[in-house]
Amino acid sequence: MILLDDVDKVYPGGVKAVTGVSLSIRKGEIYVLIGPSGCGKSTILNMINRLISATGGRILIDGVDSRQIEPTLLRRSIGYAIQETALFPHMTVRENIAVVPRLCKWEERRIAARVEELLHLIGLDPGQYADKYPAQLSGGEKQRVGVARALGADPPILLMDEPFGAIDPITRVRLQDQFLEIQEKINKTIVFVTHDIDEALKMGDHIGILNQGRLVQSGTPKDILSHPADAFVEVFMGTGWKMKWLKLIRVEEVMDHTDCFCTLDADGPEVARRMRRQALSSLPVVDGAHRLLGYVPLKEVQAGRDWQRRILPYAQVLGKKWTLFDSFLPLFADANNYLPVAEDKGTLLGLLTEAHLREYLGDTFMESEEGLQDAGADHPIQ
Repeated sequence: MILLDDVDKVYPGGVKAVTGVSLSIRKGEIYVLIGPSGCGKSTILNMINRLISATGGRILIDGVDSRQIEPTLLRRSIGYAIQETALFPHMTVRENIAVVPRLCKWEERRIAARVEELLHLIGLDPGQYADKYPAQLSGGEKQRVGVARALGADPPILLMDEPFGAIDPITRVRLQDQFLEIQEKINKTIVFVTHDIDEALKMGDHIGILNQGRLVQSGTPKDILSHPADAFVEVFMGTGWKMKWLKLIRVEEVMDHTDCFCTLDADGPEVARRMRRQALSSLPVVDGAHRLLGYVPLKEVQAGRDWQRRILPYAQVLGKKWTLFDSFLPLFADANNYLPVAEDKGTLLGLLTEAHLREYLGDTFMESEEGLQDAGADHPIQ
């Protein structure tokens, strides 16, 4: 989808911002560019849509040299989301999202349908948010609208320059999770710039690490973490290898998919038997559409009471795209010794249990440490 072939950028006076960068970004993946300030990552982003012109090499979009594409047409086919969102303050949310479709001369009916579709996609109710102005939104809401505007004309490529950088840590994690869920639906080719290695490990299918304008390593998060190319990459990745590894594993890879739930029409003895069989002190309860309602404790069922009236809410429900790093504290703080995993609409997918997680991590860390030793990497294991 995107190919950079020996790309250079030299500014007047001989200042080299990018030198000999070659990389390939596949269709439908998130490719993260990361490195110290001034390493050239934002310059590369701006050269892809020709806001900045390369001074050497080629950038191909679907096999076509980007210099052969009229700049305005190129930019309208590439969405762009930045850190401060840059929403037009005098325009409503609806008008902001509609900017590029209007430039592309879409019919108003099509624009209205697209705006509503995107607001639903980013989790904002059109009836509540479409006519608000940016000043009436929270930071996280502005960021989501910024992403929606970048997707306005349904471009195949999305450029994101530190899109969650100005958000508080809690909201940032939530936006990252929500965006990964959105990417599953839209399957765009995304070039994502960040200065945060933890964000890069979480968001990227592939990561490119830059230093002084040069690409020093490109690969999957696990490849880079396990086999750093040089001392710079090793230092840049930081210490605490095991904790970083937890940020590469999704809940969906570890959760238990067994039928560990009950419905409202189940009788008490069967519910109790299922809990004992699964070695659980409580059981998730779902409705006829398999939506999670809460949980019922074993003691309430054993007491012979009308257990359907004793359903309690979970303190936390995990998403399948959560990382094990994000899930650790909620899981081990929960009295149930497990947490449910559900989709955004509440459909129960499975459970993440302490016992299964301990077993999984024992095997995973053993295999990964052996891989590091074989590769001769000198990572501190904490």
